Amino acid sequence: MSLHSSYSMGQSTEFRGGVELSPGPSGQVSHTSALATILCVDDDSMVRGYVEDILTEEGYQVLLASTAEEALATAQDFRGPIHLLLTDIVMPGLNGLQLAEQLSPVRQDTKVLFMSGYTDDAIIREGIQLTRVEFLAKPFSPSLLLQRVTRVLAQSSPRPLPPT
Repeated sequence: MSLHSSYSMGQSTEFRGGVELSPGPSGQVSHTSALATILCVDDDSMVRGYVEDILTEEGYQVLLASTAEEALATAQDFRGPIHLLLTDIVMPGLNGLQLAEQLSPVRQDTKVLFMSGYTDDAIIREGIQLTRVEFLAKPFSPSLLLQRVTRVLAQSSPRPLPPT
């Protein structure tokens, strides 16, 4: 993703390539998506629905999958760019790290944000050290989800996955 920024007093600040930021009437910066596609993978339909509602309300295009295998098929079939993989870590079948590893060679520009409601010990057993990845602990508020998504999308390149 390439970033272009421009700023003039009283005018908007724009980041092209996934996230757009602009000062609101109070001068505070708010975010809106600009053609960002997010693949959300979670085995819990309530979590998928919650995430979809929040992100689509902000203007993101959201692709949903309930398993890693379904996510890989969705990523293969989807013709446009997928800017972010938002995936649960602990799932039946392939876990979130295994999904990210398999997706990476075919979607090299896709950034990854892991999420989980499990304790640190359970996540480490899945092969993930939380200090080496972008992570969102469940449960999370809509504002925290949007903050993390915005932060990960604004990174200049995907963060390397931890070695397995």
